[in-house]
Parts: sequence; C-alpha cells; structure tokens
Amino acid sequence: KDRDEKGNKACNYLAWLIKKYNLEKQVVIGSFHYEVTKYLKRNYPYIIRGGSINEVIRFVILENLKLNALDFTDFACLQIPPTQKVCFISLKLTKKAYLKKAHKRNVSIQFWTINTKEEMQYLIDLGADVIMTDSPDVLYELLKEIGYRWKVKGKGEIMKTLKLSIIGAGSTYTPELIEGIINKKDSLPVGKLYLM
Repeated sequence: KDRDEKGNKACNYLAWLIKKYNLEKQVVIGSFHYEVTKYLKRNYPYIIRGGSINEVIRFVILENLKLNALDFTDFACLQIPPTQKVCFISLKLTKKAYLKKAHKRNVSIQFWTINTKEEMQYLIDLGADVIMTDSPDVLYELLKEIGYRWKVKGKGEIMKTLKLSIIGAGSTYTPELIEGIINKKDSLPVGKLYLM
C-alpha cells in the first residue's frame, strides 16, 4: 500500500516471510504503486504478483485499441474494482473481452470490493475468478442458492467450508470482525482464516 522506501521495506519483509515459509507458489503480492511493483520484479522475480494500477490500465487500453500484441503481461492476476477512473474517464473493467484476454494469458481476474448479491451474481456469470467482499456471508448464501460446488484439488470431493481472507487484518477492528465470523459460524462455515 505504501510507496517509496516504506513500500520497498514492505516488499523485503514479505519476500523474506514468503521464502522462510516456502510459500512462493501460494502467495500473490499486489501493490497500487508501479514503482513498488518494479522493485518487487527486479529484486524478487520468483514472487507471484498482481498487476499494478498502471499495468491494469495499460492492459485495458491496449485491449480497447486492439493492440494487445504489444502487451507483455508478466503478472499472475488483475486485482481490480469493477470500474477505474483514469483522469476524467471511467473505465468499465467488467467487460467479457478483458476476462477472455486475461484468461487466454493465464491471468486470474479478481474483483474488489463486491458487497451486493446482484453484483456478485453478475461477476460469477461473467467468469470472475475471485470476488473480494466485505460480506462473505452474502456471497456464501448466493453460492448455495445457485448450487455452486467446490472441488478439492485432485480429490473430486465437495468442500464443506470456505477459505476466508481478511485484508488489513492488523487493524483495530480485526477482533470484532473475527467475533462476527464466529457468531455466524452456522451460516458462514469458515474452514481456514487468513489474516493479511
């Protein structure tokens, strides 16, 4: 989230943790700031990363201009809002063509922060890979309603619980949030909780 020296220090510490716990294939790092992304790419090329805002904008503009052959995407995912303002233009990032092009390049599309059932349904129908939400109980209920089934990789079994990630978990509201998850355990079966 931070830029300049503070952002670089965060990269160094995250890279150290990722290496220490052998998580190179399981953790994705994303930054809003292109200079932090460049630092990460230059110093830790083995770390999986999400595209910075600049890279997302370049990806979308080149797709709109049909110049995507000039896009040398080297990130694993696009962690994006449904729309992004660029100067005075609002780019709609929920176009099927963007998802199709990203998936063709093996790039995961991850939308944030989606809190209404209608928007969640729209993104599921669109083919979004990840939906980040402040309302996981709403998403879980929707997934149950539409008969969504989880598969455990390599086993073909149905997963009975959710993996839930809390971004910004160092905040003062985290204990309250965890208490809320515990209180909703019957309607929100969380099997793993990741604090980030």
